[in-house]
Amino acid sequence: MTLLQVWICLLSWTLWAPYTQAEQYVMQDEMPKSEQTQRAPMRIAIIGLSDPPQAKHERASVKPGLGLHGFRAGAGVAGASAAYYLHERTRLSNSVEITIFERSSRVGGRVKSAYVFDNPQDDIETGGATFSKADWCLNQAMEEVGLKAESTNSGMSKNLGVWDGEQFVYTERESSSHWWNIIKLVWQYGRWPLRMNRLVVKTVKSFHKLATVSYQPFKSLDEEAKRLGLKSALEDDAETYLKREVVTEYEGWKYMQEIIQANGRARYTQDLQNLHGLASIMSMSSEETQSVKGGNWRLIDRMIRISEATLHLNSQVTRINRNRDNSITLHYICTNPKSDWKKGSSTFDNIIIATPFHQSSIEITPPLENPPLDIPFVTRHVTHFTSDEKITNGQFNFNTNTTIPEDVLTTLSYPNNNHPNYFSLTLPQKIYYLDGCILSSTYLYKLVSPDPIPSSTIHLLLNKTQPPTTNNNVHNPPQWIHHETWPHAYPHFPPRTTFDNVELAPGIYYTGAGENLISSMEMSCLMGYNVAGIIYWLDYYSDEEVEIVP
Repeated sequence: MTLLQVWICLLSWTLWAPYTQAEQYVMQDEMPKSEQTQRAPMRIAIIGLSDPPQAKHERASVKPGLGLHGFRAGAGVAGASAAYYLHERTRLSNSVEITIFERSSRVGGRVKSAYVFDNPQDDIETGGATFSKADWCLNQAMEEVGLKAESTNSGMSKNLGVWDGEQFVYTERESSSHWWNIIKLVWQYGRWPLRMNRLVVKTVKSFHKLATVSYQPFKSLDEEAKRLGLKSALEDDAETYLKREVVTEYEGWKYMQEIIQANGRARYTQDLQNLHGLASIMSMSSEETQSVKGGNWRLIDRMIRISEATLHLNSQVTRINRNRDNSITLHYICTNPKSDWKKGSSTFDNIIIATPFHQSSIEITPPLENPPLDIPFVTRHVTHFTSDEKITNGQFNFNTNTTIPEDVLTTLSYPNNNHPNYFSLTLPQKIYYLDGCILSSTYLYKLVSPDPIPSSTIHLLLNKTQPPTTNNNVHNPPQWIHHETWPHAYPHFPPRTTFDNVELAPGIYYTGAGENLISSMEMSCLMGYNVAGIIYWLDYYSDEEVEIVP
C-alpha cells in the first residue's frame, strides 16, 4: 500500500467515524427503554375454544382401495395471529413466553380441511374457505411464513344463479362479457346495482384500513368504526340502511330481496332481516378471493409453530383469578381420559381470550370491568358429496338445453316466503382418483344450509329416488358424503351503537370484540394483530409516552 493510499484511508476514517458513532447512539435511543436492560420474559396465555368435532361422513359406494377422508387443522385465526405477531415483535429480545390452551383435541377454530377419498391432493375447506386478495393481514402473514395462495371462484364473476325455490330470478354467465352482465343487471333492476356497487367499493376500502400498520393499536371499536366512517352502516338494520342509501323504488326493493338477500344468506347463513347494514354490504363484495394452497389450516399451523408457543390440547380453562400484583392465574382441567394429570394452574402477565366469551363458561374473579355482551350465534352446516352424476336440469325447472349455473344462491320466494332448505349450492368441481390401476374422475358438490342436509335431498338433486347401495361393485351416487356442523359459525348482526371493548380488564384482552362489527377470517387476523400491538406497545414502552386509541 502506497503512502497516498494510507493517507486516504486515514482521512476517510476521520470523516466517517463520528457519523457511525452518532448512528449507534440514535439506534440505542430509539430502542424501548425496557429492551435496553435485561428483563424477565413476559408470560402470555391465549385461550382457544374450537367447536367440538361434529364432522360426520357417509359412505355409499366407496371407491376400491381408498379409505375414509382425513382432515388436519391449524390454530384458530385470532389466537394464531396474536401469537405470531407477538413473537415477531419481540423475537430479537426473546422476552415473551406464549402458552395456548385449547379445549378440544384439535386447534383450528372455524378453519378445517378434509381430504376427499383420503387423497391429500383433493383437500376441501369445510370451515373458513376463502379470503380476499386485498385482505392485508392474512396475505402479509402468508407471505412472511412462506406459503402460497391459489385462486378460487369469486362469486358474482362466475356463472351464477339466484333460485327462489320455484325459478331462477337471476342468472349470470361467465362466458358473457363484463359489460353485457352489467347491462343485464341494469335492465332487470334499474340503476340500483350501480349505486350499490359504489357503496360496496367505498365501504370495503374503508374496512381494509382497519388496524393498518400506519395507525396505532386501538382498544375501542367504537372509535375505530367512527374513524373509518362505518358507524352509520352499523346503527341500522340492513333493510333500513339500504332503503336510505341505495334503494327507493320497486326495482331497488326487488334487487335488495333477490340479489343482496341471496348473498347475505350464502355469506352469513342468515336472512337480510337479521343483518346490520355493514354485513349486507360486505356480503356483496366482489373482490377476487383465494385460499392457502394445500388448505387454510397450513397458514394457522405455520404461525403457531413460528411463534414457539407451548400448546395444551384437551385443556379447558375453568377459572381466571385476577391477582393483587396484576398477574393473572388460569385454572384448567384436562379432558383427555387417557391423560395422567387432570388439572393444573399457571400464572401469566396477560391473557388473550380468542374465542366467543360466553361460550367459554369461564369464571372470572373479581368480575370484569368491561364484560362483553352475550351475542347469539347461528349454526352453519356444510355438506360435501361426490357423484358420477350431474345435477339434473329438471330440479330447477330448466329445459335440457340450458346449463345450470356453477354457483346457485337461494332467496325467499315472494309473496309466499318459500325457499329451499339450503343457502348455496356449488356445482361440480371435477376431481380425479385412482380406481385400482385406472385414473378415473367424479364430481364434487358443496351445500351450505342452516339445518342438516338429509341424504334424501342429495338423492333428489341427483334425480335418484333410491338410497345408494353399499355394494362396492355398484357406483350409485353419491359415493362419498361429508357433513360438517359449526355451532358458532357467525354471530347475529343486529344494529349496534356500541361495541365490546378489546380490553375487558387490565391484562385481559378479547379478540372476539371484532365479531360484532364483521365476522371473517381477515377480521380475526386483524384482531389478533391489534391485541399483539397493544400488549407490545403498553409493556415495552411503559415508561414512555405512547398513544393508544382509547
